[in-house]
Amino acid sequence: MLFRSLNLSYKPTQAVMAYALVSYGAKAGGFNSPAVPQSTTGVIEPISTLAVKPETAIDYEGGVKATLLDHRLILNGDLYWTEVSDYQANTTVPGPTGTVLSLITNVGKMRSRGFELDATAVPIDGLNLTASAGYNDATYLSFDLAPAVQGAVAATQNLSGRPVVEAPKWTLSVGE
Repeated sequence: MLFRSLNLSYKPTQAVMAYALVSYGAKAGGFNSPAVPQSTTGVIEPISTLAVKPETAIDYEGGVKATLLDHRLILNGDLYWTEVSDYQANTTVPGPTGTVLSLITNVGKMRSRGFELDATAVPIDGLNLTASAGYNDATYLSFDLAPAVQGAVAATQNLSGRPVVEAPKWTLSVGE
């Protein structure tokens, strides 16, 4: 990748700015544990099973920022679309003695897309009111060999097309 980010902005007025951004990022790979894991039958797995590949992401974002009413109202909004390759996720696998091991593994591709809105109002000096809302459609694009749920007959399950674990669809916040 030849660039890390490209950002364009335009101010149609002194109080309003629109922007578009494309950025690329990566998270380092690594190894899970200093000990080579054993399979459930006690066979020592190859050391390559410990490796975690680097995660890479490309993000597209566009939005508007506005400061209005003599700085008493600030409004921001953006839309985003992020695609991640070799997404790193926590998984669990059975250990050789019936224990459960927690590992980081590459699950394939993941996409996150949505919007964010936030507002800050200062109706009187000393009183700042804030509100924000976000929508995030985070989906595994490919996660063919996800660990099966406890008690399942199969050792793996296919989570491709399913929501990313622990990625909330909606976030809302209000404050003073």
